Amino acid sequence: MWLARNKRSNKYVIVKVCIANANLKEVDIISTLTSPYCPLVNNPGKIIVPSILDRFAIHGLNSIYTYYVIAPARASLSGVKDSS
Repeated sequence: MWLARNKRSNKYVIVKVCIANANLKEVDIISTLTSPYCPLVNNPGKIIVPSILDRFAIHGLNSIYTYYVIAPARASLSGVKDSS
C-alpha cells in the first residue's frame, strides 16, 4: 500500500497494488459492504470498512496489475507518529 495525494481534491488516499492477475474478491466484498444499498448501511461496524474510491488496472509486460484506492485510516499521521 502507498500513501498518495490526490492533486484534484488535495486529499490523501491509499493506493493498494494487488499481485499480478490477483483474485479481486477482496475488492468486490469491500465494495458491496460499503455500497449505500447494502443492508448493513446503518451498522456501526461499517465505519471501519474502507470505501473503495477507485479501481484500475495496468497492463504490464507479462501480467495485469490491479490497483484500488481507499481513504486513509482515520488517525492523523502526526498522531500516529507521536504515539510510536
